[in-house]
Amino acid sequence: MSEKVVVMMSGGVDSSMAAVCLLEQGYEVIGATLRQVVEDPNSANRQVAEAQAVADRIGIPHETVDSSEAFQKDVVEPFIAAYCAGRTPNPCFHCNPGIKFRLGLELADRLGARWLATGHYARIIATDSGPRLARAAHRSKDQSYFLAGLPARMIQRIQFPLGEFSKKQVRDLAKEHGLRISERKESQEICFTEAGDVHAFFAGRDLSQAGDIVNTEGDVLGRHRGIVHYTIGQRRGLGLAGGPYYVMELDAETNRVVVGRHDDLYTREVEAVESNYLAPVREGMTGEAKIRSRHRAAKCRMVDVSEGSFRIRFDEPQWGVAPGQALAVYDGDYVLAGGVIESGTQGQ
Repeated sequence: MSEKVVVMMSGGVDSSMAAVCLLEQGYEVIGATLRQVVEDPNSANRQVAEAQAVADRIGIPHETVDSSEAFQKDVVEPFIAAYCAGRTPNPCFHCNPGIKFRLGLELADRLGARWLATGHYARIIATDSGPRLARAAHRSKDQSYFLAGLPARMIQRIQFPLGEFSKKQVRDLAKEHGLRISERKESQEICFTEAGDVHAFFAGRDLSQAGDIVNTEGDVLGRHRGIVHYTIGQRRGLGLAGGPYYVMELDAETNRVVVGRHDDLYTREVEAVESNYLAPVREGMTGEAKIRSRHRAAKCRMVDVSEGSFRIRFDEPQWGVAPGQALAVYDGDYVLAGGVIESGTQGQ
């Protein structure tokens, strides 16, 4: 008897082809979709319908799990609170372990499935010490950064069938299998915002209290429309004379946006909380770290490690470190640790 695997399906090309690949490998595949978008029921229904259509097309059963309340409470509301506190959150870091993979594994248990799979571009590699989360074979599409919050106990039951593929290969395979979603536009990183537009997301909420834009000496340079509309490193939309200026700090307590020059945003050391260790970690270990999804991983060293937090020191200062973003540390291709950026020590 073949092993059962639950594949989390969104109706898009990646998750659909993950299901196809596992079918072709001989697994008994069950598709599953989380109904998690609260504010746009039509979008949620459309996603479920598209996933169901793909499941019917490739001949597998499909389940729907209503995760909307948990998603609102554990992902959307903390996202809003973080922006109001002057942070730049990465909701995927919490959604993946707390919602998507947790509920997926619970469904797998109910259905008697050993495995859970998604369409992420990452790899699970068997090692002498057990399965390890690793970067995708094609770095340009690697999504391991978003998965750095997954605990090791989950990784033991996860498969990423697309880890060795490029995006083009996946689209070509979808065409070969007659799936019309092969040219579907890719989803945005923040799935519950319209086209990834955070400003539009906050536009309908009474969260935009105007305040002062100040320099590092506290001199008032202008006015802002609410700190939720600004992120660390932002240059556009400040409307300041004598620039260019860049956002350095978002002070929620005083409702001030602090700006500085480009070189003021370099950071040498970064502290992360909510630490998730995927291998034994000790002070002095070297590796590479990413401070945001599109950041090129930079060489670093672990300078402080505790149960709930860790601190890294970059060999070369990195620009635009933002509290609230995820921090992923790598040992070669393997993800060594993940956490949420709490603070950085500025300077070159």
